Amino acid sequence: MNRPFAIYSGALDADELGYWRFGEAGGRLTPVGAGPAFVNNGAVAGQDGYEFVHTDPDHMDAPYAGQPARAALTLEMWVRAWAVPEGAFRAIGYYYRAAGPPGLSVAATRFATPANSFIGADLGLGGGCRAIWGGADADAVLASPNPWHVAIVFENGSPTRLFVNGVLVASSALNIGVDMAAGDYTLRLGDNSYLTTPLSAVLDEVRLSCIVRYTANFPITRFGEGRRALARGPGTRAGLCAGVVG
Repeated sequence: MNRPFAIYSGALDADELGYWRFGEAGGRLTPVGAGPAFVNNGAVAGQDGYEFVHTDPDHMDAPYAGQPARAALTLEMWVRAWAVPEGAFRAIGYYYRAAGPPGLSVAATRFATPANSFIGADLGLGGGCRAIWGGADADAVLASPNPWHVAIVFENGSPTRLFVNGVLVASSALNIGVDMAAGDYTLRLGDNSYLTTPLSAVLDEVRLSCIVRYTANFPITRFGEGRRALARGPGTRAGLCAGVVG
């Protein structure tokens, strides 16, 4: 059965700083809710998101100028078709400040030895502020053809939290005792701030929020599959076949 990526059940609320459904309308870069439009640097729009290829390399940027200090943020998205060379560390999404850390990022590496593979969240404040999920279970997520959901939660006074497919898989060793500082930010997809860790994967349903969306395990549900399949493109025929096999 063809299944498009999910629509978040809590979508389109006042706490969203940006929410993008790339698979719809031929790959629109404008947000569904609040937020700036992405500037695309090479990623290719498909029926179920944007494909990033590390050899090009591709990335997408959404500017967030003049942001206030924030005590909480959640960055989440769907990922599919991981095709990064084994052993290569690659950034998936990164919300970073021009003046430096803290920032909010998610990255992963798949190794030939599954026990060494990992998915991780980082604030750029040192090892104690990282949440790393490693081992055979993480490797299986990266190896699977099915889409997977990842969410990173930042909260002043709490550890960094990493959720994969609705499960709290890792928390940082340290509680974070700072706000996300005020300043000019960029939400970058497919690479880090230095453009040195390009991604090969498909991304969709990107959402940035100024609240803690998740504190414990939560259900991953696919919403509106039939309606969205007809909306995807380009073209009605392509839309009818939209999504991924799963």
